[in-house]
Amino acid sequence: MIIVGFLEKKGFLDYMLFHALKYTKKNARIFMISMMLLAAFMGALVDEVTSILFMVTIIVQMARRYKVNPVPLTLMLIFATNIGSSATVIGNPIGILIAFRGNLTFFDFLRWATPISFIVLLLCIFICMIYFSKDIKKLDYSFKSNHLDIIPKVKQNSIGILWIYVILTFGLLIFHSLIEEILHLEKNTMLLGSAFFSAGLALLIERKEAKALVFTVDWWTICFFALFFASVGALEHCDTIDMIGNWMIKIGGNNQELLFFIFSGASAVFTPIIDNVLVISVFSPIVESLNQHGIETFSIWWGMLFGGALLGNLTMIGSTANIIALGFLETRKIGKIGFFEWFKVGFIISVSTFLVALILLYIQFPLM
Repeated sequence: MIIVGFLEKKGFLDYMLFHALKYTKKNARIFMISMMLLAAFMGALVDEVTSILFMVTIIVQMARRYKVNPVPLTLMLIFATNIGSSATVIGNPIGILIAFRGNLTFFDFLRWATPISFIVLLLCIFICMIYFSKDIKKLDYSFKSNHLDIIPKVKQNSIGILWIYVILTFGLLIFHSLIEEILHLEKNTMLLGSAFFSAGLALLIERKEAKALVFTVDWWTICFFALFFASVGALEHCDTIDMIGNWMIKIGGNNQELLFFIFSGASAVFTPIIDNVLVISVFSPIVESLNQHGIETFSIWWGMLFGGALLGNLTMIGSTANIIALGFLETRKIGKIGFFEWFKVGFIISVSTFLVALILLYIQFPLM
């Protein structure tokens, strides 16, 4: 949040928006498709939180200038980010959990997750273009009627430094696991370290106004996460989760296909209620224990990945990216999204994309 606040203050996000509008020739449909593709790409390459903060800030800047409602546009970016985050091991915390527990490599994700993520992303874009067609028409009208050229505030001699800062930040996030191996650090140490380093660098550069940058952090959202994790931790402490896991194993028995559908379905059902990271962190040890009993779990991991990532689009609390984006809108008093406003479109997108992903996985069963 500090990093994005810094880039916003320096005018780098205006600079990005200027070039996005320039290359799409202010065609609203092409602009939003480009933004969704970029959000998904960043979600896969960096991580969903960084992606959504970056992309929502850009779209809000644009909405303010052209006086359009940023809420539907933000929803489109959230859906794309969540889908894109399932494409690689570093895109989503659940990918890291699954890779660690299932002994899956970066290249396993490129083979099994990336193609499916891309297909369901195209489906998501198609649905969004239809569902939000009125909002896109309003944006297109605003583009045509307001001959507003966004002039980036960033100074020409500063743009190179800002690009170095952005590339350094993203580079540290992308190659965090490689750095950990070289330096013999614990897993995910540099995932935290890279964020702290870049935020610290931003505070150092803006040392006279460092306090203002710290206040850009959405502390209410962070408090929500802390209490939310605590409530789910209580369920785990009371053995409620273990009871559910044992019940699922009893139903599935030694049938790999049935277990695939049970765990995929369970991750899809529980994700919109208690967040995908918590669902996968709870179910992962259960799936791992199946492997110890001689049951092949390779397909189950992928089913859980897509159940957690894609059904994260169903509700506001299904994914970390959702909560971060909502917190961003509410903190800046830009707009609010009602539960049913989200649920109506979230249901269509999450269920359709999940079913397609499940079918694509199932038809590849002989290769697994």
